[in-house]
Amino acid sequence: MTVVKDTGEQIVVGWNYSRSRGMISFIASPYKGTKTSTSRSGRDWENWFVKITNKRTMQITNHSGLWDCQRRRLLIKDLNMVANPGAPNGGYFGQHISKRR
Repeated sequence: MTVVKDTGEQIVVGWNYSRSRGMISFIASPYKGTKTSTSRSGRDWENWFVKITNKRTMQITNHSGLWDCQRRRLLIKDLNMVANPGAPNGGYFGQHISKRR
């Protein structure tokens, strides 16, 4: 997974493989004119556009994601997935497991 700064904007690119879904890849970037919002907990969030491609079927789906500015993580709630470019071994893109229960 990589974070690319192109023309001052951040772009996050990554992939995931599972037996059920096969290989999927994604590219995420802020919407044009995205503004930073602060949550009640004090964290800063940005709304990002996420394009996911299933390499087995070549189906492309578009989703909205939330970029956590402090932790540098992308949450895709529609798919219950998280992308963390700063994780060890080159990053993580997979199932989001919440610690809150």
